[in-house]
Amino acid sequence: MIGTMADAVSSAGLLLAALALVFSAWTPSIEGALDKDFSPGASEKAREKAEVKAIRDRRARPLAIVSWLIAVLFVPRDIAILVATAGCVATEGKGCGYDDVAVTFLLTQLVFAFLAWHVSGQVKLLTKKAA
Repeated sequence: MIGTMADAVSSAGLLLAALALVFSAWTPSIEGALDKDFSPGASEKAREKAEVKAIRDRRARPLAIVSWLIAVLFVPRDIAILVATAGCVATEGKGCGYDDVAVTFLLTQLVFAFLAWHVSGQVKLLTKKAA
């Protein structure tokens, strides 16, 4: 693999920081759209549903897609870490040591996967709400 584990952790950390910034900025509007009660009038209700669709398509869906792309981006490195760990287990730890950088990287990957899963769930809920 090209680059060191420290490079991968730095890259993942920067991506996570950028994603967290966008997530925190867009979450209020996503949550607001999910909590929205529609007006009883047909034309007003149609306009409000269009607003919910816009939030889904311009905020929630892009956030979900980017989260999944970042999570998938590092899967080869995740697999390499897990294979190396399995090798340590197979040799009963002989010649292996604790690698806090690898653990930090895997935890960061879990955060990306959780965020992707969470926002994908919000996309589904917004789709149902706008239907």
